[in-house]
Amino acid sequence: ASCVENYSAAAIAGRGFAFDGTVESIGPGTTDRPGDGRLNSSAVTFTVERWFTGGSGNTMTIDMSPPSESPRLSEAPPSYEVGTRLLVSGESRYGEGISKDGVAWGCGFTRYYDTETASAWLAATE
Repeated sequence: ASCVENYSAAAIAGRGFAFDGTVESIGPGTTDRPGDGRLNSSAVTFTVERWFTGGSGNTMTIDMSPPSESPRLSEAPPSYEVGTRLLVSGESRYGEGISKDGVAWGCGFTRYYDTETASAWLAATE
């Protein structure tokens, strides 16, 4: 696998969505469709602390690579569990809007929360 775009804080402004959130629940993915490829993802519901771009509201459910305790490819988002705080960004998989088919990107575009990166994302999206 390879990344579609190289990560930078400035590139966050070009994503369909970006937020700071804490994992609330994890369930079966919702964006796989017959004939459109399988991501074998998990639907992850977040309590949103802050929106940087592309959304509003206190919760958001998007598809992500499933959590894993095994070594991860650098292209995959970090592993997580209920209670993990992440900076999440990505796109609408089919162009129907993030609330219907939002998918988190890897390659650094979804990462563990830290104040320095969160500040950089805020500065890039203001």
